[in-house]
Amino acid sequence: MTLFEYVEKYGEKDFNEFEFNEVDNVILSLVSYIDFTDIVSKHKDKITLKEASEKYFNKYSDEELKHNIFSIRSAIKLFRKIKDFKRYNTLTLHNYEKVVNEKEQFGAVCIDILEDLMYVSFEGTDEAVIGWKEDFCLAYKFPISSQDDAILYLEKVVGFKNIRVIVGGHSKGGNLALVSALYSDFWVKNKIIKIYNNDGPGVLKEQIESQAFLKLKDKYVHIVPQNSIVGILLYNTNYEVIASTGIGIFGHDALKWHVNDTTFIEANLINRSKEFQDVLIRWLEKYDEEERKKCIDELFMIFEENNINSLLDIKKEKIRSIYKIIKSSTKLSSDSKKMLSKLILLIFSDYSDIMKEKLGLKKVRDTLWN
Repeated sequence: MTLFEYVEKYGEKDFNEFEFNEVDNVILSLVSYIDFTDIVSKHKDKITLKEASEKYFNKYSDEELKHNIFSIRSAIKLFRKIKDFKRYNTLTLHNYEKVVNEKEQFGAVCIDILEDLMYVSFEGTDEAVIGWKEDFCLAYKFPISSQDDAILYLEKVVGFKNIRVIVGGHSKGGNLALVSALYSDFWVKNKIIKIYNNDGPGVLKEQIESQAFLKLKDKYVHIVPQNSIVGILLYNTNYEVIASTGIGIFGHDALKWHVNDTTFIEANLINRSKEFQDVLIRWLEKYDEEERKKCIDELFMIFEENNINSLLDIKKEKIRSIYKIIKSSTKLSSDSKKMLSKLILLIFSDYSDIMKEKLGLKKVRDTLWN
């Protein structure tokens, strides 16, 4: 089943009839991608998901919505689907927050599932290069601005309420869900019953080995697709690998994940994801924060010099030049060059071998992956 088929199968059962599960978690984690500016209150005033959807689709035309990047387009498609089903359209939304500037991209919304159960959904990144840069900054900096915002947001919206809380997010939103739970005050932690990281980056070694993580790890669920790129970044533990039809960067799209009734279908990480993860961990272990920062700054300078604002801008004619720039860089260590090259090949593994042969990339790919 797809997420759409799951909604059709269980959409007329409310959460009293059919309890919340990990599939519902992914659906609600995507809701925070929707731009609820001037639709959902920044405070505790509540609006039903049905009412919010009516205002949203009246505010934006289909033509305007087409111009969103693909993670947001996927979220909009799912939002359009769930708005007509009893299971979701009576949920109430509140405390919407959105911050976008040169330092960060942060978004979050609270979703009341039951009177005493609230889902806190943190917005993730998409294929925009600025969002990925923020993800990669996690390799040398803690906390980044959006992590600070996530901790403050969770404490604000939960406070002293007598409720149970589920915290979740997709992509970077999954990392924010984990970090906000790790560093929130004790009275907030005590109300959290589940933390979902849906194909989001892990954390630095000191966080994964901390007492705070050990205390919460039984509540923590990290879901990654079999061809994950984002979810295997940094340090992770005990993640749940699931089946996906997406290839390369499109494996990150939750609409391509396979559902088995109330759970996702189990799978194994593909070899390229495993190998990239091994290379990345060795790189993290070998280099200090300064070298990691230098490597990441160099990569995104390459993107900037090539006028690449989205990973989808890296068309076939640009991939080869990026390889050459990385290979010839005098600022990067050989390990950093190898790690970055493998990352780019993993992202663009959806190009056919025939196209790679034409671009002169197949030999490069075989050299790197063997």
